[in-house]
Amino acid sequence: MYINTNMLSVNTNNNLRINHDKRAKSLEKLSSGFRINRAADDAAGLAISEKMRNQVGGLNQASRNIQDGISLIQTAEGAMQEVHAMLQRMNVLAVQAANGIYSESDRASMHREFAQLQTEINNIVETTNFNGINLLEGSSNDSGGGSTTEKLVQWDEVPNPASGNFKHAIYNGSKYVAATSSGEILTSTDGENWSLANKPNLGSVEKVFWDGSRFYAVGGSQSVLYSDDGENWNVGITGGSHYFFNIAKHGSLYMASGNAGRAYSTDGENWTYWNPNLNQASGDIITTPAGFVWLQASELKISSDGVSWNTLSNLTAADIAWNGSDLFVAVAEGGRVYSSSDLVTWDEHESGTDKHLTDVNWDGARFVASIRNHTTNNSGMIYSDDGLHWNALNISDIRSVSSTINIGGDNYLAFGADGKILKGSILADEITPPADMQAIRIQTGAAARDHVDLDLPDVRASTIGISSLNISTISGARNAIESLRNAINSVSIERSRMGAYQNRLEHTDNNVRNYATNLSASESRIRDTDAAKEMMGLTTAQILAEAGQAMLAQANINPQNLLKLLT
Repeated sequence: MYINTNMLSVNTNNNLRINHDKRAKSLEKLSSGFRINRAADDAAGLAISEKMRNQVGGLNQASRNIQDGISLIQTAEGAMQEVHAMLQRMNVLAVQAANGIYSESDRASMHREFAQLQTEINNIVETTNFNGINLLEGSSNDSGGGSTTEKLVQWDEVPNPASGNFKHAIYNGSKYVAATSSGEILTSTDGENWSLANKPNLGSVEKVFWDGSRFYAVGGSQSVLYSDDGENWNVGITGGSHYFFNIAKHGSLYMASGNAGRAYSTDGENWTYWNPNLNQASGDIITTPAGFVWLQASELKISSDGVSWNTLSNLTAADIAWNGSDLFVAVAEGGRVYSSSDLVTWDEHESGTDKHLTDVNWDGARFVASIRNHTTNNSGMIYSDDGLHWNALNISDIRSVSSTINIGGDNYLAFGADGKILKGSILADEITPPADMQAIRIQTGAAARDHVDLDLPDVRASTIGISSLNISTISGARNAIESLRNAINSVSIERSRMGAYQNRLEHTDNNVRNYATNLSASESRIRDTDAAKEMMGLTTAQILAEAGQAMLAQANINPQNLLKLLT
């Protein structure tokens, strides 16, 4: 037994201190609610927990961002709903003014209301904003995000006298011919100097065609026009109540088709209607040695006589082209491109864009198709040497490209809305869009890559092609009917696109909320206190502490037993 060092007391005190520390930590965990209050509690757990906290915080804010984005979309869509209503009223007025029973003063009265609605559409466009952002004046689709890989370039504008949107354009080797929604046909020998052709006014001209010796044009009133020189046009047939959109020739037989019925001719001058009021979904028509090839609804058909048709394949597309030897290419909405060697089996390819594609053709060097982007001023073209690998090109300051024509090498003419013709090279240097024309980016997650880019609609009167309409004359009213049909369709497309954005964001928000909830649960299991378990530990520590105190008292008394040896 030793006097100077009471080992019983030292050991008991050490155990008492350990139990005291355990009780202190248990009290800290229970009072704070956290299992990890400092890095020393669980270094690895703390690091994981902080990363999860970062994600959860970002996701919670992302959810609020998405809600703001949905509010922005709803604001834009609500304004476009009213624009739609005014366009419908303008269409009623145009149809009324086209009726021959009204006097000039009657039409003048109708036009006054018509003009006020034109002005109010622009007023709505100018005043509709969200947090200072104009919502209805358009944006580019090149903001560094999205799923497309379109290159943006600047081309030079070519002056021309067109007053309507270009619908189609061709080149026969010596003369350029282009058609507009206002019923105009323009010609040029060099692609630089354009003039208006002499033709009857029969409404919108939808397509022009060269058969090797003569030009043809089809359009409103189910009309077919023909011209030997592209300058002076004659009527082959007219008087229908619908539209012809396409024309082709196989052998000596000509065929025109549209949204109702067809027309045939064996000489290109004398035409006969076939079922002119039969509703049909008519796409592009081309010819091969085997006969006419016709895109109709979701089917691709072939016929040697234009009357009896055989279905080759199921294909939903807007336009089709053939390189004259071994490859067919078809294009459709959503940037879809297909190729086939036999018109039966089709393979889909990446096009580099998600916009509506149309007017695909083989220009002798490559396949080219137009990007018909109805709302923003960045439309353009896609091109491919082999029909399999495609490049997308956005052309600044042109909307809804309807046709492109190769003018030599890598140089092209692009024909678009608002009577614009642009000239440039597909190899032009890429440009950056101005900040006020970039898409609205909604940050939808905690990572930089988590975002959705919103292309804002452009529904200005000039953009949708109604700013110059005048219904004070019968001819003006008839032209307005076609332009208003196109405008209503353009706004419909934009409203549906806004609705698609909203649905996407709502699903994204649901996913973000679920993600944040599950991460929070995971972080809680790592960092929060298990109260029941910790209470068990606290109880144990308290009992041991009390026992330790009692034993320490006993250990301190032990040296006193030495006094008995001295007595």
